[in-house]
Amino acid sequence: MATISSPAREWESHMKIMRIWLAAGMLAFGGVAGAQTQAADADWRYVIQPGDTLITLTDAWLTSPRTWRDLQKLNRVPDPLRLMPGATLRMPVAWLRREASVAEAVFVKGDVQRQRGGASEALAGGAALQSGDRIRTGAQASATLRFADGSRLLVPPESEVTLEQLLVLGRGAIPAVRLGLEKGGADSRVTPNAQRVPLYEMRTPHVNLGVRGTEFRVQMAGSQSRMQVISGAVHADGLAPNVAAGQGLLAEGAARSVSPLLPAPDLAGLPAVAERLPLRLTWPASPAGAVAWRAQLFPKGDFDRLMLDARVGEPAVGWAEARELVDGDYTLRVRAIDAAGQEGAAADATVQLQARPRDGTRHRRESPGSARRPVGLAAATHGRVLRCTIFIPLTRFVAR
Repeated sequence: MATISSPAREWESHMKIMRIWLAAGMLAFGGVAGAQTQAADADWRYVIQPGDTLITLTDAWLTSPRTWRDLQKLNRVPDPLRLMPGATLRMPVAWLRREASVAEAVFVKGDVQRQRGGASEALAGGAALQSGDRIRTGAQASATLRFADGSRLLVPPESEVTLEQLLVLGRGAIPAVRLGLEKGGADSRVTPNAQRVPLYEMRTPHVNLGVRGTEFRVQMAGSQSRMQVISGAVHADGLAPNVAAGQGLLAEGAARSVSPLLPAPDLAGLPAVAERLPLRLTWPASPAGAVAWRAQLFPKGDFDRLMLDARVGEPAVGWAEARELVDGDYTLRVRAIDAAGQEGAAADATVQLQARPRDGTRHRRESPGSARRPVGLAAATHGRVLRCTIFIPLTRFVAR
């Protein structure tokens, strides 16, 4: 006679499967973060709609060999054909079907290469990226990628990131992203969603990071990986508690250390208008503990489009590359760097560029977001592109 397992044994079996899956990393979605995640966090809560049955939901959402009976036992549903609309049904993420997904390059500036297989080509704005693609950025080059749920990845200059796995689970309800940072840095903004369980993983040679709805930055330098959390929390392998907002992680070998990040620098008193080249911006030497600074320039409020980037050892930055910028309003973002190399909280200030050609005539002012951009800054532009070299006579002048 066949033996029917009890609900308790069935539950233990499911839990064991999920724990194994989390430690190994979602089967195809290998990984990290789940090894320390509670089993309840690996469940997706589906809101029952009118007409739903366990049979139709299984056909739509689950992967073989799971059946409607598994859902019935897990959720203790008396009748698989009679479900209460508005109630929630637990579906372990490990049971959901998996499909390939893509990312979109929403902004590309400068020398950005995509390597696919053995071929390498310039990455264009609007291009679709798939699992296995590798992105390389050159000096003063950058790219911003958008994933299926709207999460964003900014790849700054002189960096290399591999899209190791892009998946959507359960009819596209849950994105599953795994990235590998090989060189330089990467800034992530992961879209939080209370109803879903987004799975976002960043791996470096020194540490694996798992995220569900947060903003954080990662940099590699020699034998170390550094990570700073701007909002939310990030789990790192080899570390029991999550790294919280306002904290930084330093990973070297098996060693893990967490410390508070420096506060934002003081940018008060910067002139609102810049009119000379080379573009040189200065700010007070703050906060206490800063040994260097990261300065970045974006079109005002548009943090997907990194135009200029520099790490400087004094509270000032000079950008000859500003000749390639159009007139308009920009956001200067500055972060202090401590002795361990951790970048702290960001301070933002608006700077207006007013370009005047050398003959003294006034150059027409445009928005940095307009279609008239110099060659190499036009990744997000699908129309015509004009080169605009600016000769500015200047004064001197965060992730969630």
